[in-house]
Amino acid sequence: MIVGLAATVVTAVPIVAPAEAASAKTATVAGPGDFGPDAVRSGDLAVDGWGDQAGYHVRVAKENAGFAWQEIALISPAGFDEASWTGYQCLSGDGRFVAVAVLPGSAVNQQAARDHGAFAYAIDVASGVVKPIATGVGLKYYSPGCGMGDQAVFTLEVGANDQNTQLLTANLAMGKVDGSITASGQITSAVPVGNGIVGVAGNRLVSVATDRTTILATADGDVFDVRPSVDGGVNFLATKAGAATATAGHENNGKITAFATGDRTRLQLFPGRAGRAVLTGAQHTEPALLKTLSVRDVPDTGLAHAAATSSLDGDALLGADADGTKSDLLARSSRTGKVLTPAATKRSATPTTALPSYHASEPAVPNAAPSGRTQPKADAAPVQVSPNTQATTTAQTPTCAVPRLDTAKQVMQPAPAQVDWAAQMAEQGLLTGSAYTRPAGFDNLGLVAYAPNSDFPLIPLQHPTGGWSTVPRSVFEGIMAQESNWSQASWHAPAGTAGDPLIADYYGAGGDIRSINYAGADCGYGIGQVTSGMHVGDHALSAHGQIKVAVDYQENIAAALQILEDTWNQLYTDGIVANNGDPKYLENWYFAIWAYNSGIQPNAANGNTTGCTPGPTCTGPHGTWGLGWTNNPDNLDYPPNRDPYLKDTYADAAHPASWPYQERVLGWMASPLIRYGSRAYAKPTYNGGASWIQPAPFATFCTLTDNQCDPNNTNPSNPGASHCMLNDFQCWWHKPVTWIPTCATTCATSAYAVGTGSSEPANPTRNPPTCTLDTAKVAANAIIVDDEPSLPLNLQGCGSSNWSSNGSFSFHYGANSAGDPIGAIDTHQLGTGLGGHILFSHTESGSEPSLINTGTWTPNLPSLQYYKMKLHIPGLGADATNVVYTINPGGGASPWRFRVNQAWNSEQWVTIGTFAMQNGANVVLTNQSANVNTGNTNLADFDVAWDAIAFIPMGGTPGQPIGGPPGIQDAPKGSNPAFIACGCARRTAGDPVDTSTGYFGQDFTDLATPGRGMTLKFTRSYAESIADPGGPNGTLAADGPFGYGWTDSYNLAAGTDAGTGNVTVHQEDGSAVSFVDTAGTYTPAAPRYDASLTKNGTSYVYARRGSQFFTFDAAS
Repeated sequence: MIVGLAATVVTAVPIVAPAEAASAKTATVAGPGDFGPDAVRSGDLAVDGWGDQAGYHVRVAKENAGFAWQEIALISPAGFDEASWTGYQCLSGDGRFVAVAVLPGSAVNQQAARDHGAFAYAIDVASGVVKPIATGVGLKYYSPGCGMGDQAVFTLEVGANDQNTQLLTANLAMGKVDGSITASGQITSAVPVGNGIVGVAGNRLVSVATDRTTILATADGDVFDVRPSVDGGVNFLATKAGAATATAGHENNGKITAFATGDRTRLQLFPGRAGRAVLTGAQHTEPALLKTLSVRDVPDTGLAHAAATSSLDGDALLGADADGTKSDLLARSSRTGKVLTPAATKRSATPTTALPSYHASEPAVPNAAPSGRTQPKADAAPVQVSPNTQATTTAQTPTCAVPRLDTAKQVMQPAPAQVDWAAQMAEQGLLTGSAYTRPAGFDNLGLVAYAPNSDFPLIPLQHPTGGWSTVPRSVFEGIMAQESNWSQASWHAPAGTAGDPLIADYYGAGGDIRSINYAGADCGYGIGQVTSGMHVGDHALSAHGQIKVAVDYQENIAAALQILEDTWNQLYTDGIVANNGDPKYLENWYFAIWAYNSGIQPNAANGNTTGCTPGPTCTGPHGTWGLGWTNNPDNLDYPPNRDPYLKDTYADAAHPASWPYQERVLGWMASPLIRYGSRAYAKPTYNGGASWIQPAPFATFCTLTDNQCDPNNTNPSNPGASHCMLNDFQCWWHKPVTWIPTCATTCATSAYAVGTGSSEPANPTRNPPTCTLDTAKVAANAIIVDDEPSLPLNLQGCGSSNWSSNGSFSFHYGANSAGDPIGAIDTHQLGTGLGGHILFSHTESGSEPSLINTGTWTPNLPSLQYYKMKLHIPGLGADATNVVYTINPGGGASPWRFRVNQAWNSEQWVTIGTFAMQNGANVVLTNQSANVNTGNTNLADFDVAWDAIAFIPMGGTPGQPIGGPPGIQDAPKGSNPAFIACGCARRTAGDPVDTSTGYFGQDFTDLATPGRGMTLKFTRSYAESIADPGGPNGTLAADGPFGYGWTDSYNLAAGTDAGTGNVTVHQEDGSAVSFVDTAGTYTPAAPRYDASLTKNGTSYVYARRGSQFFTFDAAS
């Protein structure tokens, strides 16, 4: 099916793009004084969260610091290898804890993952300590729901179509689950109240207990955003189907009282301290009732859109800027009315990777089957396959057809311009003919010549007379944005660089790097996340067709388009048509996009045991069929007051689960994906005065006569079914609908910008590899052993060269007791390094042997002699600062072990040393390192690369291989002692001279006396780079105690910038560590520093790598 990776931008901080709408005024940077005279003594605070490849970042903003954002936690469960994370969070009513639910971004398109696949955590605001609570919770806009004290409720939905709800009550202070209740139906907006839980079932507030669910009161409209109240009741919002307004109400002892009304998309109710809610966006209020209920009414004037959140006491509202593209929210001072930009400090939290031990949910429900299918031709067409009669084995084998780590299946990451071009060409069926034929042997695949639209021809769309017969440009571009972030290769590979194929959940473990369950693999491939025909044994495609879909972005686009085209035609034939049914208009694709994600029901998971095609003769038990309830916009899993996705702010992409799939894709059509800092494609054309794509009103697909759904009432026998009058939620939609009667003149369109005769845009690499050997750095007679044989398979243009691999390289994955290659999960290919190919993984502590991978280089050495050994460090995939190379000289001699810093961010040859070696010698590197979860950086920052090694014959007659000493040695100098687990390899071919600058550097130890604590040791260091006032580092030139360029082990100093308060510690080797001052809190200016700085009175205390402490006089 077409389901898999969500757009990886989903949880990244939105990239600032050129403004498209002017702000009302330019916001100034906030300070405590902007929030009133007492702000510096205030305990008010706000919380926010966002995700990227490192994990989910949680930050708080405190009023006494001008609501400047400070990261307090980074959650990266089990070290998942993910391009992004998404989540929701709430602040406890006492302001001491944050409750968080997080989910990998790759799973956000999957119903089962959103229902019960997320991880729950509690964070101590003061200390930043993170405590895992539970696995298997839901990713919902209303979960977690925080109470008045230190409790929160995490919600998850279990059973097909969300038939039951499980509510976990968590003690945030203890970091544990206090109780679990399962209720019938769909319970939303659940919060702890007193000794129980209050939630929502449609338009009813319900109390959920172990043995029953009790209706407390019935509201006039759908209830959402429930907040505990100081009097033991609850406050909430409610709105009727199709209404332009919403109501804020209060319930206690079964009585409901309204206290405010306002615009449906503007009225907001936020939880406040100890039950004192914060109301904003109200047009009419009952002041006396607000005072009685301790609800604070805060105007939102000055904010371009509805407030996104408020501080706990309501002293600040936070919301998006007018243009919607800023990275951070603006803050509106409730006291002064000023709209300000809060300051933001750099990341500083240590990642939490621990998985909760409490498992909440049942096994995942299989993803929905695709509604459309491919119709392959030519070499991609299936061949007749004989039944397999061989006996099966118990060993796990991959179920996805094309492997991840095959060097002959590397995938070039396309540039956005290429994807934009190819999508438009494929939509017109133009990727065929000699001009667009891939040559024989394309991308090392060993296949005959082929053309994407010859393999997957355009399927003409059914349409009314005079309508279009092809997919408009914006439609599939929006789908690709949501599915894959426009990636054909793994997210590790930037444009112009090759990597592994992008495969959704290849190992079947949901992104977990510690387990394999091939049977659960999704097998969504590439930019369109094509799953149809992409499993082992699925012969809808030939083996060659599977390879091309996995590797070639054009082939993948053509295949995925066929599925979308077939889906449109199936729906059109079935009469499930939007508006005037013309494919030309973007809004008319609403149904096809809905089905592209979740299929047409009933599928096998919903009782279709015969495999019949859903329709009037293939229905569920109630006679219903069509588009499923999960993506129905009237499903109360989505907030009834939501604005269109991405319309207000690009930051919506951080929390996509608040919108059904088709609304997200419409948002990507209207607000093009930002890729590499720029919009990846053009906006659509708006007609008839419209300025945004017009999604259907939420209740459009909810009628009693058509799908037994009532938008104005709640299921009387099962309130948890909300508007669906069927207790099993099978309110499936299969009728035509018109919500834009003037679609021919007011619906959006998007014409093609390219056509016949156009050429594929270029895709130059921004990270060129090293193709040829620079004999000025490595002698021409060097014995090179690369991670691939000569000539290496690569897509980076490294063809014939002046070197060849003369030896062997082997790579062994860490395995579990069953022999499953666990280490392969976090191993990746990249088109960089010598010959345009490397392998890389991430650092691990070694406590889990199955995560440790081992690479071994064995050179063909001509004789016993001395060999200078040089490592090739690639420009990408290498930033671990503390990996150990083991050099085995041969002949049984003891090994040498050198700690090396790979983090040079450029293509370099690094000299390790000269060793007496003979044939049979080898070099071993693993990803075991101390660089795991330490200091102020995170696990995903530490890439360990396996590239080439050069062995340069130096002659001599050592007599026998010479072994190394016990222990691990640091490689030659060239790092910073405050770096994370400093390793000190120098980029040079002429030790001790850095050939990139010509500078000389060396250490001289004059005295070393061991004793308790730190050794009494005096070392002089000379660095020519700081001895030359006229050189490139002239501003750092220092006249030290022994002259220019000299420093010593006691020559440390701390300097304070009088203007900013920032502090720079000048270290004993001439290097420096800078700290940013934020209201007295000092944060390292770069994440790779394992260092901290605190101010105690008139002194600074500088801690380095957790074991060295220095005290400086702050005044001097």
